[in-house]
Amino acid sequence: LADIMTLDGKPWECCPRDFLRRALAALESEAGLTLMAAFEQEFVYTGVEDRPGATYALDAWRRQGDFGEAYTAALRMAGLKPDSFLPEYGARQYEVTIHPSRGLRVADEAVIQRE
Repeated sequence: LADIMTLDGKPWECCPRDFLRRALAALESEAGLTLMAAFEQEFVYTGVEDRPGATYALDAWRRQGDFGEAYTAALRMAGLKPDSFLPEYGARQYEVTIHPSRGLRVADEAVIQRE
């Protein structure tokens, strides 16, 4: 993760990280607030059999086997703090949330998690 800089070493005006950094600074200076947030990432895990009607169910949790533990362990190894991993509404759909963070780190963690 890095900022996009111009050739003279200044932040590029369209750099997403610098844009967020400026927005966070404005939030703090104008409202006295700092952002604390977390992302909920949802995905389809194709390593399990599709069973219609087994959404949000214990069966959906059991069918994923050791995947959830391996995935959350990988997130921890990447420096993230997983909060939850659970089946979702769609067929073979799961979600994982990361413990809330502050400021730019929230966006960084969303990118790290998706990678």
